[in-house]
Amino acid sequence: MSNPNFGPNGPVHGIWTTAEILSIYTRTELQRLLETGQLRRLRRGRYADQRATPQAIRAVTLGGVLTCFSALTESWVPHRHQLHVRIPANSNRAITSPAGVVIHRATRGISTDATVDSIPVSLAMALQCTTDLEWIAMVDSILHERLADRSSLAADVLMAAPTWHRRVHDLMTKVDPRSESGTESILRCALRAEGYRVRIQVQIGQDRVDMLVGDRLVLECDSLTHHWNSRAFEHDRRRDLRLKSAGYEVLRFTYNQLMYELDEVLEMVRQMTRARKHRWSHRDRRVA
Repeated sequence: MSNPNFGPNGPVHGIWTTAEILSIYTRTELQRLLETGQLRRLRRGRYADQRATPQAIRAVTLGGVLTCFSALTESWVPHRHQLHVRIPANSNRAITSPAGVVIHRATRGISTDATVDSIPVSLAMALQCTTDLEWIAMVDSILHERLADRSSLAADVLMAAPTWHRRVHDLMTKVDPRSESGTESILRCALRAEGYRVRIQVQIGQDRVDMLVGDRLVLECDSLTHHWNSRAFEHDRRRDLRLKSAGYEVLRFTYNQLMYELDEVLEMVRQMTRARKHRWSHRDRRVA
């Protein structure tokens, strides 16, 4: 009997249904897999092998599937500690979420047969958990990574969340997959909402910058892990020095500033633009 952990037909997330197991093994072999610990019964009709993550195991044990932030592991999502689980719309389970878990319910007809929700369903569930800016940033990242087709994404999301029709269409008009990080997307949208003309991914000499406001105000957005990457830290400081030597003003913001102190960030940009720091002066033009 082969090991289910490494079988070519094993589910990607290590969670099996009874039908999947019995398509490969007999009931006697299933019992042996359970006795030897190669499989673990989570609930009726669902089993986990040794590859299954604690998150997937808990979601299935609760009678649901991973969704929202917990499902979108290949793209940017806001840093959250809760586990997001979608349970069937007709479930009798209490709506109160267990500690550390956010419970979602979709419209009827959305299956819970899988272990992890699709991108459209996860985005639909995220409408209940995110700000508009965060949701746009998530879609930017999905499209930037080419994980979904923009032409059909809004319609697919609305199949799982039809009551959010106006909001989804409004947010999709602000999506721009050229942005390369979630924090960059958030700052771009916040500035454009205030009327700023913002250009993104602008080439200046040998350097490409996240954002340019006006002629010379460069805005750089660091990711959550950026601070711990000493090599990237050194590279960016050398780049900042080159830009400043060429007459550009450079503002660099951390993940925490952009996620939790956005008003202060916007006020700093306002101060710079009120002082005309985003425009070349005659002297600056001569220096440049």
